[in-house]
Order: sequence, then structure tokens, then C-alpha cells
Amino acid sequence: MNPMGSLLRLLAIGLAIFVCLVSACATPERPNGEDEAVPMSPQSCDDAESISGIPPAQLVADLGAEIPPRVAGEGRIFFIAPAVGSWADSAERRGTETSLKVGIWVNDVHEPEMSVTSENDENQGRIEFAPTSEGLPGFLPTGIYFPGPGCWRVTAVLGGDTATINVAVP
Repeated sequence: MNPMGSLLRLLAIGLAIFVCLVSACATPERPNGEDEAVPMSPQSCDDAESISGIPPAQLVADLGAEIPPRVAGEGRIFFIAPAVGSWADSAERRGTETSLKVGIWVNDVHEPEMSVTSENDENQGRIEFAPTSEGLPGFLPTGIYFPGPGCWRVTAVLGGDTATINVAVP
């Protein structure tokens, strides 16, 4: 490669690193190690496409998947994200509610405690579990019901483990 080409390549790499450091690639460390709460907007609410958690080996084995699924959670509880698109892509309007079926993987014999809360904490949704004949630990098909449109936070807690997703309900 000629010297001018090498110089241009180094400048391009340097510019890319600079842009990365100045933009979203750099994440400031929080003193207490926790994420800062950020208000959700309808455009940024649904987080299905940005989920990048690492699923436990047992979850991948239970699925029989060649490619690990995208998940949100920790320890013994994980939401399994849709392969493509957003959480709300599969939501259905039923009467006065919007329903969404999600897969939750639970590595415990107990069902998680769950909550469905609107962005402003003024409204609550509801949850219905539909256990499989195999029981837990394993997959726990779950129906989530939202009383209206907006940005909703769905949280599953199992002991000290928490899984949270954000859903933009149309």
C-alpha cells in the first residue's frame, strides 16, 4: 500500500475511535454500579431489538437452539426476545386490553413475581401464566395484559434475580 493510503487509513481509524468515544460507545461508570433511570418515550420505549443479554447454557440447551436467543434477565429468570422486531409486533387488541404472549425461562420450581406498570406508575396491567405440562424449571408461557396504550415496564422477580423489559403498546 502506498504511504498516502496508509495515512488516510490511520486517519479514518482515528476518527472512528474519536466518534465512538464521544458518542454512545462510551458509557460512563456509575459510582454505585447501577444504571441511571431514563424516562422512556414511545420512540425509545420498546427495547426488544436492543436486548443483548447472554443466555445461560441451560436455557440454550432447553431450547435446542443452534443460535442462542436474545434474552433479558439474570440468574434464574429471563425473558426471551422475539427473533426480529419489537415486543409489541405480536400484541393483539382484545376488548379494552392489549395482550402480549411472551416466553419466560425460569430455572427454579417457583413462578416469578411479576408486575406490569405504566411509565408514569399510574396504571397497572396484569399477568396470566400458562404453565406447560413439563412444569418448572423450564419455559413459562406468559400472557401480559395492558389496559391502554403507552410505554410499559414488565418486571419478573425470582429471589434476588430480576428480568425487565419495556413494551411500547400501540
